[in-house]
Amino acid sequence: MGLDTDFAGLCARVDELEHSAVAVAAGQRHLTEQLAAVVVEQSSAREHRQRQEARMADIERRIDRLADGMLSVVDAQADIVQRLDGIGEQIAAATSVTENIAAAIAWIERARKLLIWIGAPALAVGSIWAGVKMMMTGAPPPPPPPPAGGPF
Repeated sequence: MGLDTDFAGLCARVDELEHSAVAVAAGQRHLTEQLAAVVVEQSSAREHRQRQEARMADIERRIDRLADGMLSVVDAQADIVQRLDGIGEQIAAATSVTENIAAAIAWIERARKLLIWIGAPALAVGSIWAGVKMMMTGAPPPPPPPPAGGPF
């Protein structure tokens, strides 16, 4: 019976090894599944990172375009300010001209009043002189001058 015992022990040992091999295979399968899940997760994370990097690149391009647009707006505002300064200078010049015109009109009005003040007595004296001359000579007074811009 020594052989039978050894054979039975060997069979038991083979059964134990088979169970161990099955357990190892199951463990390997489990580890392989976990490894596959990790690989899928890494791939998903890599794709997510690439999408995020693409989004960041798009955001950076948009920020660059926005900055360029803001610079264009600042340039346009500076141009508008320069134009407004030019308009302000023109308004100041026009105001000065208007003030000069108003002063000239005031002087013309004063001169007109002075001429009326001087002209009225001169007209009266001239009329009296013409009347005296007509009485002395008997000749009619000279004809009035032609109207300004007339046919002559």
